Amino acid sequence: NDDDDDDDDDDDAASAAVWNKTATLRLLHHVVQTHNLSKKYFDQILLGRERDVDMKQYPTMQSLEHHAELSCGSLLNLVLECGGIKDNEDVNLNTGTRIVLDTARHVGITHGIANALRLSVPTASSTGKVIVPQELCEKYGIKSPRYLLSALGMGDEECKRHLQNAVEDITTVARRHLSVARENREELLAESSSSSSSSTNLSRSQKRLVVTAFLPALASETFLNRLEEHKFDLTDRTLRSVGNIEHMQCASSLIAGRMNGTF
Repeated sequence: NDDDDDDDDDDDAASAAVWNKTATLRLLHHVVQTHNLSKKYFDQILLGRERDVDMKQYPTMQSLEHHAELSCGSLLNLVLECGGIKDNEDVNLNTGTRIVLDTARHVGITHGIANALRLSVPTASSTGKVIVPQELCEKYGIKSPRYLLSALGMGDEECKRHLQNAVEDITTVARRHLSVARENREELLAESSSSSSSSTNLSRSQKRLVVTAFLPALASETFLNRLEEHKFDLTDRTLRSVGNIEHMQCASSLIAGRMNGTF
């Protein structure tokens, strides 16, 4: 028994040594312990990252959506857990929590896809990875990722139009997830009432947390709107040239969303 206790002490010491290596790990350890965060979401984030590193091109739109859910969706769930909203995998999970988790999934996918589109050109330039899934390349006659990059580099207008069509499809999917999230919003933020069937049993502080956690949806929508204004042309150099006025407009949108309870 003494030997077992010594082994446990050694394991604890080794674990503490790992967590104390960097300030980031120390802070993460504190948050995990304070809020009893679920390991499964960290595992999902790591799984999404591992798959993304090895993936030159996602085969389907659904696979790209799943990646966004693993990464951004899981991160949103961890933010919600910090506020006491958890998926305890109970069949009797209350209505409010179910709606919050469903909304987190859709906001996460929207945010993940928008981020992928925003970073697509720098990523393609440095890694050769193409954001357009293989099924969309086939739909619009784009032969291969290598061909796409080469053709765009040579100023191939036909290939550029094909890419714009594919990006429009991807944007449409992102907007569809955002629309579903917003359909949940009214029920999610409804005031509790004994006569109301739409009450979600969330406290006011939890509702404020939900709104804050889902504000990235507004930032994602801002980029999607900008992309549409540029005719879904990811190669347009002005797409990423965001001026101070546009930064202020985005910030104002986030502040208004926080104050008005919208996302």
